[in-house]
Amino acid sequence: FAMFDAPWQAGGGWSAADDAAEARVAVISSALNDKLFGGGNSIGREILVRGQPLRVVGVLKPWKLQPHFFDLTTGSYTQMEDLFLPFSTAMVLKVGHWGNVQCWGKGSNGGSAYDMNASCSWIQYWVELDRPEDAAAYRDYLVQYSEAQRAAGRFERPTKVRLRNVMQWLDSQKVLPADVRLQTWLAF
Repeated sequence: FAMFDAPWQAGGGWSAADDAAEARVAVISSALNDKLFGGGNSIGREILVRGQPLRVVGVLKPWKLQPHFFDLTTGSYTQMEDLFLPFSTAMVLKVGHWGNVQCWGKGSNGGSAYDMNASCSWIQYWVELDRPEDAAAYRDYLVQYSEAQRAAGRFERPTKVRLRNVMQWLDSQKVLPADVRLQTWLAF
C-alpha cells in the first residue's frame, strides 16, 4: 500500500508477519465499508470471504488509480478493488483471481495457478527502487532467477527480462493515446 501511496480512512495494511502467517486479515474500500458497516468504524470487525472470517485491519479512502496501471489485465480504466488480502491468505482460501493465467508444460495440462509449483504465470510484481544501481541489481536478480528456472527445466524460452517504470509500462501496453502521455507523465 505504501508504494502506491494508498490513502487510509482508518487502520492500515497488514504486516510481513501477517502475510507469512497466512493471517485472516483484510483491507477494504470505503465503499465496501459503507455497504457492510454503514460507514462506521470496522477496524477489528469480521467479514466473511468464502465462508472464512477475516478481521478488517484497514479501510481505504476513495482511491481511483487511473489508468489501472498495476493490473492492466482487468482493464485499463476499471474500478478499484473493494477487498485486499495478504497473498498467502488468498492462496490458502483459494480466492478467485482475474486476468491472464498462462501455463506451459505440465502446468498447462491440468495444473492449477493455486499450486505454487505449477508452471503458470499470473502474478504481477511491482517493486520500488530508490536508485539506478538498485534497479540494475534487481534486474540482475531477475535474470539469475530466470536462468535458474531454465536450468531446472521450468522455463523453456530464453531469458528476456524487462524492468520498466510506470510510464514505460503504460507505453509498452499502449494504454495511453499519444496526446495524453505528456499529461500522465506530469501527473507522476
